[in-house]
Amino acid sequence: MEGVAMTEISHEMILASAGAGKTHALTNRFVQLLAHGAKPERIVALTFTRKAAGEFFDKILEKLACAAMDGAAAEKLAREIGKPAMGQPEFLALLRTVADAMPRLRLGTLDGFFARIVQAFPLELGLAGDFEVMDEHVARTERKRVLRRMFAGGSGGVTEAQREFAEAFKLATFGHEEKKLGAWLDAFLDEHHEIWLAAPDLTRWGDARRIWPDGCAWLAQGDAVAAARDLRAWLDGAGIADKQRARWENFIAAVAAWQPGATLARELEYVLEKALEAWTGVEAGHVVTLEFDRKKQELTPAAAAALAVLVRRVMGGELARRLAMTRGIAEVLRGYEIVYHDAVRRAGKLGFDDVRRLLEPGDDGAPTLTQAGPTPGRLNIDYRLDAEIDHWLLDEFQDTSFAQWSVLRGLIDEAVQD
Repeated sequence: MEGVAMTEISHEMILASAGAGKTHALTNRFVQLLAHGAKPERIVALTFTRKAAGEFFDKILEKLACAAMDGAAAEKLAREIGKPAMGQPEFLALLRTVADAMPRLRLGTLDGFFARIVQAFPLELGLAGDFEVMDEHVARTERKRVLRRMFAGGSGGVTEAQREFAEAFKLATFGHEEKKLGAWLDAFLDEHHEIWLAAPDLTRWGDARRIWPDGCAWLAQGDAVAAARDLRAWLDGAGIADKQRARWENFIAAVAAWQPGATLARELEYVLEKALEAWTGVEAGHVVTLEFDRKKQELTPAAAAALAVLVRRVMGGELARRLAMTRGIAEVLRGYEIVYHDAVRRAGKLGFDDVRRLLEPGDDGAPTLTQAGPTPGRLNIDYRLDAEIDHWLLDEFQDTSFAQWSVLRGLIDEAVQD
């Protein structure tokens, strides 16, 4: 920190809803740090959008300019930052300091900050040769180029890779027709691509044995035909009123007609809800009492066991469908990533996600993608950055991901401990 005077300013977290004045408080904090002697280039102020970063910078200049030109504004700002003795001349000096430091200011977005680190330390991060950090527009253009390359036909017809991608796509969408394939894939990659990059292992996607090492009772499918027969046998001797009997008959018919992914018929949904409310007893095959239309009915152990089989047919079928879709999603992402890596990254073009992953510390503290292996390269970067930064202002901190925080944490720890 900058000298003893900095101890007058404590670390602070602001919890407030939108429109409550967080930007006003943040810009005041920036001016307060300047007033206590902090150099503007040694303050990092980060937010999530360029628009917000631009507004933050404009607001700082506006406050300093108003305080430099107007005595009342200077008095108000001086009071807000806890420096009541400051006047127009002091604020004019601060305005000149900020203006002179504009090329060196660290006011921007998290993505932009990470990109500047990578550009400043390419060798430490295992990068060689020329490379480019793509902005969002360029990244979108490259994605479209990759997709065109994947679907382009050649003189030899459809390739094996294209056939595999098409099959994976069908599995991922599970029969849903998409008229605008390009738009669907774009949204699909927005949602899933980063998750794949964090876990690029097909065995981790949709593997029931990995999710439930001890097995999953919902996936244990019994004989639905025999179960329907047993449930009807109970109905024949249960003496149930016609309305309640019709609910059971409609339920049994709906289960027989149901297919994974289909919208649940109300006849099916109604009994499922009742069965799941009493699931402990139904699953165990105990005597169970269910209430249909305010009429109670007692299921025998055999009827409860039969109902459990039919419920598992639907619940387990939906779960199996989701597992299959997850595997399909992974195959789609894997196919896309193979082409993307060859066509974009190997050409020296990095997206903001690539940049962040380069900076994420691995298990040994080294950058994840460094070519140097377990070396103190990451610590060298941290130490050198820490020597240039004294203060951190993070806007909308609750939206910071764990991955982003892993990059910043060591640097901010140093500021907190100082």
